[in-house]
Amino acid sequence: MAKKKDLGIGNVVNPTNIPIILQPRDYSAKDLDSWKAARALAQSIYNPIRKPLIDLYEDVAIDSHVITITEKRILPITRINWTFTADGKPYEPVADLTDKLFFERILKYIIESKIYGGSLIEVDFKRQTCELVPRGHVVAELNAVLPEPYTITSGIDFTLPPFNTTSVFVGELWDLGRMFSIAPWVILKRGDVGDWATFCEVFGMPSRVYFYDPNIPGNYESVQKQAKETGSNAWAVLPIGSDMKQESGGGKQGSDNFKLLAEFCNAEMSKAMLGQTMTTESGSSYSQSKVHGETEDDINAADRRFVERVLNEKFIPLLIAQGFSIPEKGRFHAIEQEEELDKSQQLEIDLKLHQQVAPLPLKHFEEKYNVKFDLQAKKEKDKQKEQAQKQQQQPNQHVKLSDVKRKINLADRVLSYFSDFFL
Repeated sequence: MAKKKDLGIGNVVNPTNIPIILQPRDYSAKDLDSWKAARALAQSIYNPIRKPLIDLYEDVAIDSHVITITEKRILPITRINWTFTADGKPYEPVADLTDKLFFERILKYIIESKIYGGSLIEVDFKRQTCELVPRGHVVAELNAVLPEPYTITSGIDFTLPPFNTTSVFVGELWDLGRMFSIAPWVILKRGDVGDWATFCEVFGMPSRVYFYDPNIPGNYESVQKQAKETGSNAWAVLPIGSDMKQESGGGKQGSDNFKLLAEFCNAEMSKAMLGQTMTTESGSSYSQSKVHGETEDDINAADRRFVERVLNEKFIPLLIAQGFSIPEKGRFHAIEQEEELDKSQQLEIDLKLHQQVAPLPLKHFEEKYNVKFDLQAKKEKDKQKEQAQKQQQQPNQHVKLSDVKRKINLADRVLSYFSDFFL
């Protein structure tokens, strides 16, 4: 029987080849003071430490709205097809790698460098593996990976052998990423939603008022016990004859204030990440939402150019360092996808090309629209139509054309446009 391997309690598998000591994440409650303190540590000129800021980012990233807007930056990069070409033709030894799962992770980590302020990516193209060095351990300003994230006195230079043949840093020095602008709005929204929950707890259920007779011994204790056991909403026990007035801050207007603040925070997050709001929230008009959509398209196009340049400038040298033979003009690029049209729109375009530009072969229509043309039936139909027209021109003779007409299908419609070319 095979002996089970004892991993031991507390053993952690290092995700990278660079030796580091993983530290637990800080899941304590965050406020704006935490955000300011983390920024000061990350931007320290002499001892830059990013661990508190990255812990804050990872805490912020679980917000549902943040998940949505970050995916809207990542998906336009990972959902399209990429390839590697030389002299206009796919270079198979590298082009085949772009269809692997590890290459999708490369794309994701590259675009995340704009969101988190940088990504140190370890790639082994031969083994087809890709890992992200934990951002809290990386100090790009010093080209260093800290084995312990709070110890700045010792570090590993990832630009020197052997790490420079497998590691690439993507990002700008001293850049804190888009998440830095988003974090304070998430913190404010959490506080707002927490207060909103308290508001609903206090004013969401009606309060109860009990009255007791002070002249009856034990009546107060009896009424109080009943009040405690009846429910969890607010209650009060008063002597008969007393009066209680409660100033209510509830109602729709009070609840709307919390909702408006939460929506405002979400809108500011969208602006910071996407440059607009109406592709994640409902807009006021079609024209405004169209302009906002164009803004997002521009950002996505810029992201594609950025990823393409990073792949060509930083990852091609990595391929060469790992023993791949790369043609002089070899380059990564995204494959442009044609806009999908429905059959009726495509048919209209084909017919215009056939009539106004040059005749298209019959085989083109048969293969594209999955139809089969019966040219003999078309000849007979045209002959019948011609005879019917002649009979209609004769005096005092009426011929019902309904006897010779029949329903025109897709094949008949196409042939009617270019029958002169085929018959």
